[in-house]
Amino acid sequence: MNLKTSNERTKEFNKISPKEFYKKLLSKNPTIIDVGANKGQTIFFFKKIFPKSKIFAFEPSETYKLLKKKYQNDKNIELRNIAIDKKKGKRKFYYHKFKSNNTSGLSGFYKINRESKDHIRLRSSARNKILRKINFSYLVNCVSLDDIFKRKMNIDLLKIDTQGNELNVLKGSKKLLKNIKFIRLELMLYDYYENSYSISDIELFLKKFNFKIFNILEVQQNPVNLKTDWIEVLFYNKNLAHLNEKSKKT
Repeated sequence: MNLKTSNERTKEFNKISPKEFYKKLLSKNPTIIDVGANKGQTIFFFKKIFPKSKIFAFEPSETYKLLKKKYQNDKNIELRNIAIDKKKGKRKFYYHKFKSNNTSGLSGFYKINRESKDHIRLRSSARNKILRKINFSYLVNCVSLDDIFKRKMNIDLLKIDTQGNELNVLKGSKKLLKNIKFIRLELMLYDYYENSYSISDIELFLKKFNFKIFNILEVQQNPVNLKTDWIEVLFYNKNLAHLNEKSKKT
């Protein structure tokens, strides 16, 4: 393939479907950990590509009931109504009642920032109405991935979507990380929540475990302040990448 310019390469890359993309990266019947499963969007996505994949899904919110109803009869899906954090314990989990396409997907350990300058709706006429319907909380049980996966096992993909708590999830996975090929996580660049970690925090931590950025999968941009709200990043384990290549040749 003779592609001389960056525009040509990008155009060719965009022809690759998500199905083709993950089939080239992951094993035939991959093992996937889904932290922050929400309504099962990730489960649905990967089960369409890999029907025999093994998925471990974790969701502490009320949407767990929906997950259980959908997937409890699938023996290759293990569901847990628990939050993943850097250590075992209890933490306040915040949820919100304003109308949104996926309000439950905004739940997490951090409050929505009432003084946000990047949140479009908080800068609109709906501000006061929204402020009355955010940051309700209850306690959830937390555990680390290292506590759950104590026996050695190979993980094709760890997906993390925890509304700003991604670094704590990783800190509780230090033993497991050496056996993970890819990590897909959402990184927030805006001030939507009162707390979050920067991309440099995540990158520096993962560098210690031989992970490097593989791809920027998605970019969500803000038309009001012209900044980027969040990105979805795929990291790869440099120690396992050559093993993955060998598996594709056999």
